Amino acid sequence: MAQPTQPVAKAISLDSEQAKAAIAEVWESYYNEIEASSPRHAGVLSTSQYAVKNNILEITLSSITQEDLFKTEIQKGLKQRICQRLSIANFNMNVIVAEMGEKTAKPYNASEKYNFLLEKNQNLAKLKDRFNLNLKS
Repeated sequence: MAQPTQPVAKAISLDSEQAKAAIAEVWESYYNEIEASSPRHAGVLSTSQYAVKNNILEITLSSITQEDLFKTEIQKGLKQRICQRLSIANFNMNVIVAEMGEKTAKPYNASEKYNFLLEKNQNLAKLKDRFNLNLKS
């Protein structure tokens, strides 16, 4: 007696315009669904960016905290919805944390603020001397 065969899933490329449109729809509907019930999750989705490159969905987040939250609480549900919408079993997803530029120390006291502004505009020194201004520390 022959066993019934499982239906073979139709292969679809994430790079296709149809798949990209479906991903955008799922992303937006998932965001709208969780916006009221989970502001943290909605915040991660609203500040993240996604793109399809070489048949891989790349999610770019702005911090390690967002990455942890995405991987532990958002990724599974989002991936299931995309698979269901595209009628596929699985796909590759990469999560990337965007590299933040080097942070510079912000001026704190009056002399640091003056030096910071002096770097931006040298005329500030002339005004200070002309009006005989003193800096309070």
